[in-house]
Parts: sequence; structure tokens; C-alpha cells
Amino acid sequence: MCPLRAGGLTDEDAVALWHALGATGSRARLRPVFRTCAHHPLLIQILAAVVAHFHPDPGSFDAWRTANPTFDLFGLDLVQVRSHVLAWALHGLPAAERRTLHVLAACHMPARVEMLQGVLLRTAEADDPVQKPFATPGAFDAGLTDLHDRGLVGRDRETRTYDLLHPVVRGVVWRGLPEAVKQSIYEAIRVYCAAVPPVAEAAITTLEDLEPAVELFHAFIGLGRYDDAYHLFRYRLRR
Repeated sequence: MCPLRAGGLTDEDAVALWHALGATGSRARLRPVFRTCAHHPLLIQILAAVVAHFHPDPGSFDAWRTANPTFDLFGLDLVQVRSHVLAWALHGLPAAERRTLHVLAACHMPARVEMLQGVLLRTAEADDPVQKPFATPGAFDAGLTDLHDRGLVGRDRETRTYDLLHPVVRGVVWRGLPEAVKQSIYEAIRVYCAAVPPVAEAAITTLEDLEPAVELFHAFIGLGRYDDAYHLFRYRLRR
């Protein structure tokens, strides 16, 4: 079950979760924040990760809050609270991890690790480091791990796929991106998916077998290449 749909924690449970995530802070300052967040575990995890990455005093909410007086949840409704917390979480991310979130936000299915590597990991000297921000497999793995630890990305170990944990995360990540950035993401997905050999029709047993074709279809739509999208749908997706 998605954490944002789960029942809220108690005050004591929220404080215990906060401490388990390596963050500290006075209960007098934490409890009003948790209550404003409706005690949602995902929001608490995301905010704890922001505080844990506060370099002057890692993990200290009191020090982080003093240094960031514009962080103010009070008076906001829950939807605004979610967006506010997520915006703070995204603000401090390394560029490579932000690009990863952008790619995941553009995907319509959980993304297999091979696809993310193909879109984000440089394999040739000519690769653009902005488009493919990870220079090594180790950096790629570390980036995905950090996003998971921050509570922004979920992973399925069995299928080796990654996805954003909640539609609110997807909306905040994608909303406000310049159109040129969105186009570059769609184009990167198109290039990768177009190069994946199609699965023979007789061998298709699950929706996941059509993942590259599905993502290619949506990339064509995002790029405004509607004729190409129609042709792909007609010959590869209409079953």
C-alpha cells in the first residue's frame, strides 16, 4: 500500500520513525510539523532525508529549520504541504539524481534498470553529460540508492524496476520543467526504446514484455510525432 494512503502515525510513532531515519530535533518543534503532514510516513521520510543531508549539522531539524526560515507548512492544506515538502526535497538533489527523477516522471510504467542505464549512463566519450549524467555504473547505482533512501523512488527487487513512489511526487517533479527539458527527456527515451528489438508476438505473455513499445509510443506523443505513434500502436501495440 502506498504510504501516502496509509493511515497516519501517532505522534510517538512519527517521532520514532524520524529518529530511526537518523534525524533529531526537539519534540516541541517536530510534533506540529508531523501533525501538519497528517503523520504520513512518506512525507516524514522525505523530510528526514532532507534534514539528514544538511551538511552544517546533519540530521538536526532544529539547526536545519533555523537555517531555512522559509520552510513553513503551517496554514497550508495537505496537498500544499505535500508539494512544499517535496519541493524542498528536490531543491538539494544533485543534478544527476534530478535528471533520474525527470526520466522516471516521463515513464508510464515502472522503469527497468536496463532502460535507466541506457538513458542516463554514459557509455561513449561523445555522450552529453547533461543528458547522461552518470559517468560510471557505480555512480549510477549510488544515485538510485540515494533516491530510494530519500523516499522519492520505490524499487521492485524481483522485477528490477524503479518508479516514483506517489503521483504527487511525479507531479511535483514534472511540473514546471521547461519544455526543452521535457523534449530532451522524451527524445532520450525514444532513442533507447527504438533500439530495443521488439519481442515476437508469440513470446509476449505480460504487459512488461511491451514496456519498450509502450514507452516509445508515449515518447512519440510527447515529441508531437503523432503519425509515428499511430504506426507504432497499429503494428506493435494493438493486440
